[in-house]
Amino acid sequence: KVIEKICLLFGIPSTRIYRCTWKDDGSHNPPTECSDGIHVLSGANGLSKIPETNTYFVADSPGGKLLILSREFDGSLKIDYTISLPHPIDNIVYNSVSHSVTVGSTPHVLNVLLKIGSLYGEVIPGGMAEVKLLKNGNLVNEFSKGFDVILHNGEKLSKVSVGVRSGDYVILGSPFTNGVLVCPQN
Repeated sequence: KVIEKICLLFGIPSTRIYRCTWKDDGSHNPPTECSDGIHVLSGANGLSKIPETNTYFVADSPGGKLLILSREFDGSLKIDYTISLPHPIDNIVYNSVSHSVTVGSTPHVLNVLLKIGSLYGEVIPGGMAEVKLLKNGNLVNEFSKGFDVILHNGEKLSKVSVGVRSGDYVILGSPFTNGVLVCPQN
């Protein structure tokens, strides 16, 4: 676990995405073949997809990067874009109405890593950030303009791991706190 934390802290790639195939016989047997895939991630945590497309999103949490992948004809994944974000991120939600990807954001990830075994009761700031998509499917890196939708001090909800929009509100969630936080958008 110490080596994992060091890799996470310094952004050393330690997570891989494999491409595996199974026999199409309805059985629940292990994969028949797995090939090494993408291994530029320091800690993948979150996956989402645009429905009816071959576009996938992966959160490279401690690296603070959102990877946009496309599925190739042979089933393998290719990195199309890497968007650097202002904070480490967690969990991804694709919103088909707003054509955006939202992520939970954790500006003080070092506090999280140092206290990973005792996060209950700790006050760690967090929020939600967003990347918007153009209608033609190309991504706009709004994060480079500081596109945090909401960021708070963690007193009402600590260690945010996910955020979504709902009407005029942002709903934040955390696995370390009971309930959710509902925040009006400014």
